[in-house]
Amino acid sequence: MAKRMKVETPHCLVRWNHAQPKEKKYDALIKAESYLWTFIREPTERIISLFFFQEVNRFKSEPHDSLMKKYMMSKAQTNYYFQEFSPSPGKQFKDHTAIPQILDMYDFIGIVEQFDESLVVLKLFLGLEYQDILYLSAKSSGGYDDGVYIKSNREKLLWDFPGTGKGTCVYIVPSFVSPGMKKWLESSTWKNHISDQNALYAAAYQSLDRTIEKLGKELVAEQLVEFKRRLKIAQEICTNQTLFLCSDAGVRTPNAKSSCLAQDSGGWGAGVDKIWQIFVENLKGGETPSVANCMHRLVVTIAVGIADCMGWGSLRPPCLTDTVAINCE
Repeated sequence: MAKRMKVETPHCLVRWNHAQPKEKKYDALIKAESYLWTFIREPTERIISLFFFQEVNRFKSEPHDSLMKKYMMSKAQTNYYFQEFSPSPGKQFKDHTAIPQILDMYDFIGIVEQFDESLVVLKLFLGLEYQDILYLSAKSSGGYDDGVYIKSNREKLLWDFPGTGKGTCVYIVPSFVSPGMKKWLESSTWKNHISDQNALYAAAYQSLDRTIEKLGKELVAEQLVEFKRRLKIAQEICTNQTLFLCSDAGVRTPNAKSSCLAQDSGGWGAGVDKIWQIFVENLKGGETPSVANCMHRLVVTIAVGIADCMGWGSLRPPCLTDTVAINCE
């Protein structure tokens, strides 16, 4: 994007990280010179997914109903989104009363369950191209991840950076709930506990729907069809040619430069523009392109992590100087 806009810097400035916004003091942002955005996932599904990620995959616990209930009702998961969205240590969001402030603070909140639709809306907002929002999933349930949080010491989860040779590929156990848990999730105990987070999710979902209406449902629908067409082709080209950190059999792959990885997620590199150029040229010729050096993920505009729900920052065109990204779980 920086090249297309012919800005002085080689990249449009962006911050993306796996941290709470309050750690970065995002309330100090100058809104006119930044674009703050993230994604939010259905609250109950998010907690169940995180339970399996931490307790089952990392700590090798059995997913018993009693353990899952304890985890879901824990202090760390109570009004989790409001803790995560708090903009600074001195400004802590607590419950549903902060929803208007959160919606005002963020320029855009995408919905994980409407992932592609959200990307198309973001494309229209920021004047992006289709290649700017293409992606490949780095990891998914039933596969393996690179074991970044491989240490089983609950008091000290340590990063094992890819490329150190210390990591062990970890099987991603598909999450599920038992019949007993399904019944409990319908109880007033859980519904009352999760109600504030559900309210935030509903507000963000409604905001996305209204935005689509303002942009024009037909326009968004047309662009969504075209995006999915290009995404399908790009994924067919690259999935079998990408150098992931873990093979389908769970074998660790050396973190070679050609993998274009940023730790365990995201992709960057000079080759991405070349890949897209070849891709477009082959599309024009009516042929199916074959690219040997596919990126871990095709994202021209920004290096981002697209897994369960990661948040990114982008920019308000033309490139501005204080762009940021945050993460949601």
